[in-house]
Amino acid sequence: MRSCPFCGKGFESIDEYRTHVLRCRLEQMNKTSGRLPAPSREFKPVKGSPELPAAAPAQETFIQGKPGESGEQFAFCPFCGIEMFSGQLFCGTCGAKRMVYE
Repeated sequence: MRSCPFCGKGFESIDEYRTHVLRCRLEQMNKTSGRLPAPSREFKPVKGSPELPAAAPAQETFIQGKPGESGEQFAFCPFCGIEMFSGQLFCGTCGAKRMVYE
């Protein structure tokens, strides 16, 4: 289960989660005159869901582009799971700073 980094609402389906995060981000920007607030970092359990154990450090997963494409590599944001290009320092969806584990 994933929780929205802005409001804490939980989702089972990744598609519903991604759609909600984009919509929630726009709503937050509208409330703050175009500035995006920092997402909350703590886990907010959904009513009725069991407590989750502490997560292990996120590992970046690089995927090579398809033949004929630019070959740009990308990773997944450790907080919201959205794809990030290898050159990005901040996630475009939740604003989280990219973390690299070596």
